[in-house]
Amino acid sequence: MSKKRVSLFGYGITTKALAEVIKDPVFYDDNYTEPTFDENRYLIRPTKEFNPDFSDLEITSPGIPPSHQLIQKAKHLISEYDYFADVMTHKIWISGTNGKTTTTQMMQHILDDKGAIYGGNIGVPLAKLDQKAPIWILETSSFTIHYTNKAKPNIYVLLPLTPDHLSWHGSMSAYISDKLKPLKKMSKYATAIIPYKYRNVKTSAKLITYKDEEDLASQFNIDISKVKFKGAFLLDALLAMVVDKLLFERISYDTINSFKLDPHRQEEILDSKKRLWVNDTKATNIDASIAAIKRYQDKFIHLILGGDDKGVNLNELFEFIKDKDIKIYAIGSNKDKLIKLANTFGVKHQKCKNLEDAILQIDKELKDDQVALLSPAAASLDEFDSYAQRGDLFKQSCQKF
Repeated sequence: MSKKRVSLFGYGITTKALAEVIKDPVFYDDNYTEPTFDENRYLIRPTKEFNPDFSDLEITSPGIPPSHQLIQKAKHLISEYDYFADVMTHKIWISGTNGKTTTTQMMQHILDDKGAIYGGNIGVPLAKLDQKAPIWILETSSFTIHYTNKAKPNIYVLLPLTPDHLSWHGSMSAYISDKLKPLKKMSKYATAIIPYKYRNVKTSAKLITYKDEEDLASQFNIDISKVKFKGAFLLDALLAMVVDKLLFERISYDTINSFKLDPHRQEEILDSKKRLWVNDTKATNIDASIAAIKRYQDKFIHLILGGDDKGVNLNELFEFIKDKDIKIYAIGSNKDKLIKLANTFGVKHQKCKNLEDAILQIDKELKDDQVALLSPAAASLDEFDSYAQRGDLFKQSCQKF
């Protein structure tokens, strides 16, 4: 039998890891104009050289959109998840718009004593995971789900959905459809925990729906007052606790409360004058920013907004803040759009040159009983290499005061 010819689309974290477990794959990547061998002697070809007649299997990096020529030409396309579909371990998929990473980390923290490990969109490719581990907790993006047609979870946890990646998916309905896609394949022995609004989805899985944090906690007899996490992180913590109870019939407040959040998510910093600055740079969409504003809405908020919003309609955000004690400091490539909306909704505002300028302007006005909040509702790549770089600059700057 001839050897299977495998093509890997994109030369990135996912495909590089796959190359270590697949014999002699060929990469195809837009960033290469001539065939090249990397340090491991893997062949990387320009995208234009892909010929489906000389490929028996194609595995794509999840971020490559469906409109890309590689996807359009492929005849045997699968996802990273499909490649590892037959690994015999208990799989928990976590998806949604905001909170996927934190929920994944919290769940692994709670289930660490049961040998659980995490991977997926959180930065650990499936090819790097121990196949003997009893539980895989996978942060699962809508991109991955779109290309996955065989693999399915034992437990699917879905956080609330709000507009995100619409240019990739084409519409909000297509985005939601991809997020609900795993439910179609799940068996009657599987469990799905999803927002109440999707309660009518067709699935054979046992369906658990929740309206909000209080509803979810009530269903599983969890005392919210004993959970230290508030705001956007409360739901993440509750979902992790629910899975622990489903699998092992236990609730441990001490374990969940010992979890430490990653930087860049509502990260509080006090300057030398004891004024509060909050780094929420990871809030790259409307829903995440609204969650941060809710947490601090008992104070006057100096709110830094702006970046690459990917064309999302921001009216919902301004409807939410228009009657609150908030002044906006607009930065980034969408600053003119933000200023126009601020004028339309009667929100106090100031147009700034960049993030550093916004911080300097806030420093002139920030009082002890107020809060300076970086929660951009936009991606960072218009002016920064990453959301982390944006957050680090914010922290370094405000710590100088």
